[in-house]
Amino acid sequence: MNKMPKGVVFLGILFIISSLVQMTGLEYTRYQYLFQPLFGWLTLIRYVGSWALRVLGVIAGVGLLYRKNFARKIVIGISWYTILTLYWKHPYGAVVRHWEMVKNELGFTYFNFGHLNMALITTVGLCVLDFVFFVFVLWYLNRWDIKKQFD
Repeated sequence: MNKMPKGVVFLGILFIISSLVQMTGLEYTRYQYLFQPLFGWLTLIRYVGSWALRVLGVIAGVGLLYRKNFARKIVIGISWYTILTLYWKHPYGAVVRHWEMVKNELGFTYFNFGHLNMALITTVGLCVLDFVFFVFVLWYLNRWDIKKQFD
């Protein structure tokens, strides 16, 4: 078999590490606080979905490293899902509460930038970064020379 493309190795490792790191922040009480405007049952569904995406991310990352086509398809599915649900992944209200938590937990007082709405800037930045990254992932994993690397 051909040498493993560096981009596939990078994506595999990135999906494994980012999914594992994100699992450490999925504590339900914190999650409820961040997404508190949602009804309890809706928060629970979102929470379970977040865990499912993280587990799929680890499975897909390992599968990419073994050149498994099912893993490539999982990453493509995660990419489309993320692109189509961007705002619900990073809702403004949750970002505001996250900024408050960081400020309170770390005791930072210099997060007050006066007229700048840092939560809005952060929300837009997160959405743009996710969009650009996952469009790139879709493009990369659907290239003919990359697709032929998978069984």
